Amino acid sequence: MSKPSRFNNFIVYDIETAISERGFEHLSKAEYKPDPKLADLDSPPKSITGLKSPDLKAQRLKDWRAEQKKKIAESIEAAKMKAIDKAALYWWYGKIVSVSLYCCATGEHDTFYGPNEKSILVKVGHFFKSHAGTGTALCGKHSKTFDDPYMIGRYMAHDLGVPEILKRGNRILGHGAPVDIEWIFGPHRHDLTPSLDKIAFGLGLDQKLAKGSEVAAMVREGRWQELKEYNEQDVVITAECLRRFLKDFSAAD
Repeated sequence: MSKPSRFNNFIVYDIETAISERGFEHLSKAEYKPDPKLADLDSPPKSITGLKSPDLKAQRLKDWRAEQKKKIAESIEAAKMKAIDKAALYWWYGKIVSVSLYCCATGEHDTFYGPNEKSILVKVGHFFKSHAGTGTALCGKHSKTFDDPYMIGRYMAHDLGVPEILKRGNRILGHGAPVDIEWIFGPHRHDLTPSLDKIAFGLGLDQKLAKGSEVAAMVREGRWQELKEYNEQDVVITAECLRRFLKDFSAAD
């Protein structure tokens, strides 16, 4: 397997996130609005208001309002759970539970994971210091729009200082090509920009071990080894995609 020289300029990485304790507490106390499609309690349907029997109308109105109150309560709870489920995607509500890194120059691959986010960030910072030279850049999938700003936000939240490599940006190579592998294939139409799993399939690689939506359960149930392996496999796929992209064309190959 040939290794392009430019490949050595990168650290490939990927993060996994979950809702933080502070984020959960904040969102649990927030106010949520019901589905606007639910009818106003003071505006019953004509099938009730048009009834001629006062007793029947009163009973139907009572039943309808009870049912509407139940639907409104369920709608509010659904809105709350939706906000909590999405919270892991936002650095101000979430936290980092795993970071997997691969230094293309040395071949060293480390994954730092667990419930202590600050410890993870400190270890990642030391990895960057040990392996990132002045010309080293980061590469990932969605890293420009997700991993990079999320990492920066969490380093700032802990007031640890932001590692220099995260301040440089990671989109542009020396010759102007994008290094976020999402940009190798797009962005074009949404359905033409492949997921990491589709990239792995297309390149003939072992595919992802799980989905991002499964991370919350892994963390909640303490399945840390499973999370680590999932995180590492994403980096393996990303690094191989980057290697093939950077490889110079040769008819002999």
